[in-house]
Amino acid sequence: MYICNCTALRDSEIRSAIENGARSVAEVFRSLDEEQSCGKCTPEVREMIGEVAGTTTDSPVLVVSNS
Repeated sequence: MYICNCTALRDSEIRSAIENGARSVAEVFRSLDEEQSCGKCTPEVREMIGEVAGTTTDSPVLVVSNS
């Protein structure tokens, strides 16, 4: 299932990044060589981090638009 429509990232790719050590939304995108765009996926990625890594991520996220 697609989690990030802007970058076409699937849940399996995001889970893999988290399992390999990514502990923030920014780290997930960086580890997958992608840049977050609109930010709509942020809550779901944070939830996945909490589920997979057993942590919570309440830190703010900077969304940079390439427009």
